[in-house]
Amino acid sequence: MTVIVKRSLKSYDEKFKELLGSIDNLEAEIGWDKSAVYKDSGIPVATIAAIHEYGSPTKNIPPRLGMRATIKQKSNEWKNIFYKLVKQAIEKGESIKSAFIKTVLKAEGDFAETITKVTTPPLKYSTIKARLNRKKNQTVLGKLDKPLVDTGYMLTTLSSKAK
Repeated sequence: MTVIVKRSLKSYDEKFKELLGSIDNLEAEIGWDKSAVYKDSGIPVATIAAIHEYGSPTKNIPPRLGMRATIKQKSNEWKNIFYKLVKQAIEKGESIKSAFIKTVLKAEGDFAETITKVTTPPLKYSTIKARLNRKKNQTVLGKLDKPLVDTGYMLTTLSSKAK
């Protein structure tokens, strides 16, 4: 008895095109949601993050956040992670969206790491003194001279959405 197995290249191409088409519809947002606002001032965290990313010469605030630098430094790594995860997803018959979500979460983690590693430019004495005055009779967490992490709110409200 002879068994003949034919594989249709057309059906494989269609499935591959369908998978690739699903990539076109993927979107991600990494940053701060509109609901994340500093309670004492009502200022959105995204606004403060933008000020620290680009600086504010009129308020004598130097740029220090480093989100653009993180994108420049990590974008190839994220692309390679995504390609690897897509290949695994295709081999396992899984959704490409799960590969995308994992990559977005990796990027979010990299941005959070950037925030924790910022040490320059150093804070001005007046900023350190203001932090100390705000924390009177309260526990001081971390170092008073660490840029960007005074209350930790910017770091804890950083989030991502993959669609």
